[in-house]
Amino acid sequence: MQTCSEIIWALFKSKKETKVNSDKVYFGWWIVLGVFLSFSVSTGVFIIYNMGVFIKPIAETLSVSRGKVTFGVTIATMMGLISLPIIGRLVDRFGPVKVLLPSIFALAACLASMYWVTNLVIFYIICGCMNTFGTGIGPVSLVSVIVRWFDKRRGIALGLALCGMGLGATVMPLVSQALISRYGWQTTFIVLAAVVLVVALPVWKFILRDKPEDLGLRVDGDAVLGVNAPRAPLLGISIKDALRSKVFWLMAVSFFLTAAVIPGTLIHMVPMLTDRGFTPEQASHYAAITGISLMVGRIISGYSLDVLFAPYVAIVFWVLPVVGVYQLSTGVADHFLVPAVVAIGLALGAEFELIAYFVGRYFGLKNYGVIYGIMFSAFSLGAGAGPAMIGHLFDLQGSYLFLPWLYVGAVSVACVFMLFLGGYPDWSRSVVGGNNTTATA
Repeated sequence: MQTCSEIIWALFKSKKETKVNSDKVYFGWWIVLGVFLSFSVSTGVFIIYNMGVFIKPIAETLSVSRGKVTFGVTIATMMGLISLPIIGRLVDRFGPVKVLLPSIFALAACLASMYWVTNLVIFYIICGCMNTFGTGIGPVSLVSVIVRWFDKRRGIALGLALCGMGLGATVMPLVSQALISRYGWQTTFIVLAAVVLVVALPVWKFILRDKPEDLGLRVDGDAVLGVNAPRAPLLGISIKDALRSKVFWLMAVSFFLTAAVIPGTLIHMVPMLTDRGFTPEQASHYAAITGISLMVGRIISGYSLDVLFAPYVAIVFWVLPVVGVYQLSTGVADHFLVPAVVAIGLALGAEFELIAYFVGRYFGLKNYGVIYGIMFSAFSLGAGAGPAMIGHLFDLQGSYLFLPWLYVGAVSVACVFMLFLGGYPDWSRSVVGGNNTTATA
């Protein structure tokens, strides 16, 4: 007798082979659209960007403080640090598309389960499960799809696809707030669960494929092979060699440091503005400008990565907000406030893309999922620790005047580390042997 999971898999696994015409647009751009839509309903959208509209109504219903409700986000973040490398391992072994399907159902189930939350314990458990079992519909698997389909245009493809998260971060809070006002927060979670299924399942079924060889194509659409053509192996470094390399740790520390100060500054931006006399409404308008510039930053950084050396692109985007951070924290020259918040948004928009691009270029695709998962965990750890550290320093000093020095210190270390990465390994000259694949630089 078939189990329930086997029946569900049988219903969805029979993807028809798409006929490919070399004269038409490369199917990889349809993959970008599919990943864009998937990112708009990904786990991070609901945990990070959308949870804010639920904090007050949940706190009132459960008769607890808002701080106790937001601790659920902390639990979800910590569980993500554990689950990301595991998801990466599954992606490398089974392919990102197979990992996506159970995660879509898991995320929808966790969102729907919020309807039955009656105390904090249940709420915390669901938050933890959401970023454990639902994290497969997130950066590790979705980015892995893009890097398998693109090489020459990988940067811009990543930038466009990651804009889907910006779309979700913009639209979901507005939709959720409207639904909460009319139907309550419990029913809103049911609707959000349905949205995940309605958006993600058709994309999974009709658009997403693991790699171009599945449709008889080459990466970037360079040539049509035919569906039955032999498939080239994914080349790259072993996990063990990656973790033992200087390059890996230079990257990990750099992304940890920049994650601590760039998102940390953004999170404290509204308090910094209100401390200077801006109303909450005025401060929120500047936050909205940051959100728009975040998506622009992903596109600009994506194009730049395709035509320039990646470490130089990273340095430019990390240095760009220095003056803006100084302006925000000191209150000097309010007429430069818009350029300041735009610069911060551009830098934050580039962060996700830089991680995805660097891992693919320096470590290859053979174990991309695991290596990217570990690297993204380092970024997440910095993004979680940074805002708390900045808040603690504010409590000690009573102002944000320390922030420019903290930012310059962290970014300076990261930029110096970028200069020591060296050139990209040449995977076209790789030597395959045993379980490891190495490349000459």
